[in-house]
This record gives sequence, structure tokens and C-alpha cells, in this order.
Amino acid sequence: MNIHGENTLSLFEFDKVCEKVAYYCRCNSSRKSAEDLKPITSRDELLIALKQTDEYFQTIHQQGHFPDFLFDDFEGEAQLLKKPGSVLSEIQFSLIRSASIIVNNILKFLKDRELFYPN
Repeated sequence: MNIHGENTLSLFEFDKVCEKVAYYCRCNSSRKSAEDLKPITSRDELLIALKQTDEYFQTIHQQGHFPDFLFDDFEGEAQLLKKPGSVLSEIQFSLIRSASIIVNNILKFLKDRELFYPN
């Protein structure tokens, strides 16, 4: 079931919105995801996404912070790890380590506040 009309995407210039979002992305994989965004077509999915957005908004306004979620792109380093016998330099390993620490901090933050973030 479509929750928007046929010409809604062009009317609101959805492609340009995706381009703007992609412009602010820090890594290639994020840019690609932003460029490939598709509108939500299910009312149930939309409601969940809106609740998640509200949870994030409430966190910022009530608690004043959300853990850092910005880290450098390490896609190239991840690709290297797939190759047998490959070795990472200290800098390359550091990129992956930093991302891992950031993600673990976010997971801990969310786990500690599970009641507040059901979605």
C-alpha cells in the first residue's frame, strides 16, 4: 500500500533531498546509502521510524547528549581483512578500533536505557 501519491516524490524533489543528505555524509558507504534512500511505503514502518526519531530527539533535549557516533571510513581496511595473508598498518588498525569503541559505547548507552528506547 502506498501512503503517498504517484507524483509526490517529484513534487517534493526527493532526489535532491537525497543528494543533500549524501553531501553531509562522511564516508562512501554512507553517501551510497543516502543516495539510495527510498520513501517508506508502509504506515507501520513509518510509525516505527517516527518513534525512533522522537526517541533520539528526546534524548538530546532531556539528557543533553547521545554518544559520539562519528568515525572515519574504514571500508578499505575491512576489504583488506577479507584477503588471506593481508596485514594492516597501525593507522589502519586504529580506524577499525576507533569505530569499534564508538559502536560499543552506543550499544552500552542504549542497553543502559532500554526502557526509554524500545524501538
